[in-house]
Amino acid sequence: MPTLPLRVGCTAPPRGLTLVELLVTMAAEVILAMVAVPSMQSHFAARSTAGGADQLMQALRLARSESLKRLTPVTFCSTLQPDAVSPDCVGDWGSGWLVFVDTDRDAAVGGNDLVLKVGAVPASVGGLAEDGGARSVTFEASGLAGRAMAFTLTPAVSDRASTADTANVQHVCLTVAGQIQIKKGSALSC
Repeated sequence: MPTLPLRVGCTAPPRGLTLVELLVTMAAEVILAMVAVPSMQSHFAARSTAGGADQLMQALRLARSESLKRLTPVTFCSTLQPDAVSPDCVGDWGSGWLVFVDTDRDAAVGGNDLVLKVGAVPASVGGLAEDGGARSVTFEASGLAGRAMAFTLTPAVSDRASTADTANVQHVCLTVAGQIQIKKGSALSC
């Protein structure tokens, strides 16, 4: 078998990146990151409000199902101190809510009432409000709600005027029949 002659004076090509190649690659990565970050912020805002809307809807479903199961009124109301030992129905929805068996039908936690669940508004949600200003709703033993309610959850972002952020608004709608649904977008309402 013939052997190849060795070349004299030839060296192997250099391996690795030059400084210029490295700087061009880093500049391209920075540009891509600048384009991706705003869309990721919008995505995170959408996920946070969707998560908050899901928590609120689950609490409303719990109140309705417990009223049907126990055949007694169950109230869903706002509370200022969801982490308190004895939470009560005061304040707006911005802090949290509670679900309790309302044996005396007064929409206030009393001595004979049993607190079933306490929920706090996630820190990632910018705001929670009930559109009509109601502070509570009581589900009767039949599962019917005492009133229709419409909750609005807004994302926690620095630029609330951008169109992407207004599209991430979530609405939780409760009908008098006890039906609960979530709608997305600021132009929509219940």
